[in-house]
Amino acid sequence: MKKSLIFGFIKIISAILFSALFLAGGVELVQRFHSPDKTEKNPPREEPRYSRMEEFLGDLSYQALLAEYPLIEDPRIEDFFSLIHQTLTAHHFDPDKRLEHLTYYLADDGRVNAFALPAGKIVVTRGMIRQVENTEELSSVIAHELGHIQLGHVMKKLKGEMGLAVLIAIATGGEASGAVSRIIQSLVSSRYSRTLETRADEFSARMLFDAGLDPQEIVRFFQRMGGEGRESHVPPEILSTHPEMEKRISHLLEYMKAFRFWGRAPQTPALPGIESFRKMLTDLGY
Repeated sequence: MKKSLIFGFIKIISAILFSALFLAGGVELVQRFHSPDKTEKNPPREEPRYSRMEEFLGDLSYQALLAEYPLIEDPRIEDFFSLIHQTLTAHHFDPDKRLEHLTYYLADDGRVNAFALPAGKIVVTRGMIRQVENTEELSSVIAHELGHIQLGHVMKKLKGEMGLAVLIAIATGGEASGAVSRIIQSLVSSRYSRTLETRADEFSARMLFDAGLDPQEIVRFFQRMGGEGRESHVPPEILSTHPEMEKRISHLLEYMKAFRFWGRAPQTPALPGIESFRKMLTDLGY
């Protein structure tokens, strides 16, 4: 009697489970054969690399940049920075595609500086071009700014210093033009937080390594700039916005010890020469 009850119970449970599976399968079949294929008819749109606010602030910042920093324009300048950018990003993982199709500007400014604007714009000064020892060293500086862009540091900095409400007001036309100048001033003359600078330093070293360049280039640049600043008692502009250099150098050297576990870097690429680029600028009157 007990056995028959048990077997009967098992049959009931099995029938319930079978029915549930059958119904689920039926629903799936109905959806498969009678529902329109939304994936084929309406393929997902590619996500924008930057938010609308960042795009707007990028355009606005560019206009403000033109008012404060005369730009040096020549197709050969675009080619020079394009080659550096391609070298740095060729083996770099960029899931959000924030580093695709960046725009580089060369500012006619004698101070040694480089900085990123919202929405993928990088400004390098004439003073920086004259200061670096080689193109690899310049690449390390550019890689640092690429880190700020990919990691979203530019907008974090602006939100922290100016406030989200102010940025929204600027983006919607509710702020005076003076606020736009504050954006440029913030990005050019004030510093990122220690944490953000550390992340960008690490990003630069790893990007150089992945590109087949010597990651020590960023360390040598910092060391040389720090030494020249101490001798002249007037630190370069880029160091005034990048504090605690000795601690950052120490951290980078420790960080790079792990590189030996990350596999072999690709063959060292051929970069355009910095001397020929300087000569071209001289010929242009700069």
